[in-house]
Amino acid sequence: MNASDKSKFIGNVNEDGYYDTYYYEYNLHYDLQPLAVIPEVHPASKVILCIVYSLMMPICGVGNAMLMYVLLRHRKMRTVPNLLVANLAASDFLVAVFCAPFNLTYYIKQNWAFGEDMCVAAAYIKLVSLYVSTNSLLVIAIDRYIVIVNPLKPRMRAMAACIAIVAIWAISATIVMPTAMFTKTIQFWDNGVMMYYCGEFWKQSDIVALKAYNVFLLIGEYVAPLGLMAFFYTSISRQLWQHRFTPTVVRQPHNVPNCNADSTKKTIRLLVILVVIFALSWLPYYSYTVYRDFFPLLHHDFVHSISIFYVVESIAMSNSMVNTIVYVLLNDNVRRKIRQIPIDFRRLREKRRRQRVVPNIQFIEQPNANQNQT
Repeated sequence: MNASDKSKFIGNVNEDGYYDTYYYEYNLHYDLQPLAVIPEVHPASKVILCIVYSLMMPICGVGNAMLMYVLLRHRKMRTVPNLLVANLAASDFLVAVFCAPFNLTYYIKQNWAFGEDMCVAAAYIKLVSLYVSTNSLLVIAIDRYIVIVNPLKPRMRAMAACIAIVAIWAISATIVMPTAMFTKTIQFWDNGVMMYYCGEFWKQSDIVALKAYNVFLLIGEYVAPLGLMAFFYTSISRQLWQHRFTPTVVRQPHNVPNCNADSTKKTIRLLVILVVIFALSWLPYYSYTVYRDFFPLLHHDFVHSISIFYVVESIAMSNSMVNTIVYVLLNDNVRRKIRQIPIDFRRLREKRRRQRVVPNIQFIEQPNANQNQT
């Protein structure tokens, strides 16, 4: 009896692992490994993804590390917006250092070789970082809206910003829990070679829940935040460019706000650019998920579905890299502080060298009073 006679049914599969696919589900009477035929990925798609990931790892890793150092090292840089930007940089740094190397190897070889725990961790951290970025951009927009459009209202202080950052990570980590619950690895044979697939596996009975969950993420973490940010920045731009903004200085501990209208306009312009880049980078990815979840048969029958996934994944992941480049290039203060990093480390090294030098102290015995009298 051949393998096809022993299988109960063949599921519909896609690259992300939804709908138990690309393997046979066997009867309990047979202790056999699943068989699979891994779909071909167009070489151009692999080249694009390889280029993006190879650039993203050093740019986001080194760039965001320097950005976080600058924003946290210098007291005058510790404004509320910069604390939130540092949080944004931390999420991008985490993806570049932790997730990108594993995902790049997996996508190129189409074989997960790092174990199930790492499969769950990489998928979970990747999505948590995405929603941390989204929610951080939204909180930044809310803070700027309050300061500029409603300057008489109490503004966010550094402690409130820290609490907001903790809430951002807690909310992002919570809404991604289903990903951790349903992500796993499966093993199967492909042309006589044991392969491992890492992805989300939802039961056929949970397809409605899967669609509802992904619609919730689409609306709650993409459409609604972008709509709110568009409203906030439209109001801010109208207020600034109609010259109705009167900057005020409210000094707070470790938080000296910018009181120059031209500089404020430049900052808002930079933040708007980051939001637009985020929207354009993740639009293809979210569109792909809708197409995949609501048109599974069309997705499965389309030969180039996996190749398209590689391209939209590359575009989405490039957002972190572009964020780093744009923020560093368009922020004069950050560029100036980054150029001072070698000087800071040289001063720190000289300070430690001086501390290691033991001073040569000589003790001279003083004559006592009796000897002086004699």
